Amino acid sequence: MLEDLRGHVVGGIEKLGKFKTGAIDEDSCLDENEWFYTDSSFSIPLARRVTGRRRTFAHLSIQVSLIGVGAEVAGEPLLHIFLWLDKVSFDEDYYFAFPIECDESEEMHNVGNRLVTWNGGETGFPFGWAYSVKLFAIKDKEAIKELIVDPISGLLSIDPRQFARDEWENNVVKALPDSLLQKGVLEYRDEWLGI
Repeated sequence: MLEDLRGHVVGGIEKLGKFKTGAIDEDSCLDENEWFYTDSSFSIPLARRVTGRRRTFAHLSIQVSLIGVGAEVAGEPLLHIFLWLDKVSFDEDYYFAFPIECDESEEMHNVGNRLVTWNGGETGFPFGWAYSVKLFAIKDKEAIKELIVDPISGLLSIDPRQFARDEWENNVVKALPDSLLQKGVLEYRDEWLGI
């Protein structure tokens, strides 16, 4: 499933024409007894399409959480989609988990109960975002497109530097409409996010 999903996500990013993708990094986490995998992820480095030197500005990561801190709030396996500065590393404790923890200088927002964003401290604009999908809602390629690829494309199309907070949040709701909450996008609660 992850290999097929990876191909669809990279294809969606390339269609946007705004970013170059780099070598994909994969990581996984075993339970404490090392009997089975609790989480698996892949991270896609993103660089803006500009002339000159290529520089990764963020990583788009997909993490499947079967049990544990990435799934326990929902009581079922989840797939997390997030844009962060670095790639996922379970060994370095850099992965998606509830509650989400940010640096003290960052301000976190629960946008429409479906997307969490955080800013870069002094800039006041989001540099990171995350949303989650119930894993069992991803039943076919159409669900991959509707719940993952299209929202990623919509979110990556928004340049938060060009919008006031309210306008940016309205665009987020367009990328992740209410209809997707009924189809499998997880509705976030502030207490899950540590807000």
